[in-house]
Amino acid sequence: YAGVTVRASPGRYDGPVTLMRSGTEAYPLVFEAADDAAATAVDAGGGAAAFVLADVERVILSGFTCSNGAAAGVSLTRANDCILTNLLCAGNAGAAAGTGDGVNAAYSSRIRLSGCRFRNNKGRGANLSYCSEVDFDCCRFDHNGTDGVRVGNSAAVRIAESDLFRNGA
Repeated sequence: YAGVTVRASPGRYDGPVTLMRSGTEAYPLVFEAADDAAATAVDAGGGAAAFVLADVERVILSGFTCSNGAAAGVSLTRANDCILTNLLCAGNAGAAAGTGDGVNAAYSSRIRLSGCRFRNNKGRGANLSYCSEVDFDCCRFDHNGTDGVRVGNSAAVRIAESDLFRNGA
């Protein structure tokens, strides 16, 4: 519900965590790890994604490791005005070639990713389709299977102070 903060204690949690509620501009819905991402992990268990944000607005995810998703570590569909910060999206791998992205966003706008790391995903570090106003700040994309970042049919995507290396190997 709007204004609620869910703080997860360190540990490994089975996913997916599917968010079906939105926050408001004044009162976002916040999911955060109590400590760093290495200590608080959501494992998709081979399901679609560790976190699924669909048809939501003003959600903040912070401080988690998001892994073992067939489609992505974090999946956003029609998610607007959302913030992803200090996430580690790693080890996502689908059965089909090129699947298993760190973050996969479609039909979403005004998304900010800050201080996130996308590493060792079978697909891309980030895969954007039909998105607008997406900002990556101080993110790192490394050792992802097909691309560091793919921008398809999207507009106003900004990547600043971020590192992209050894992707597409």
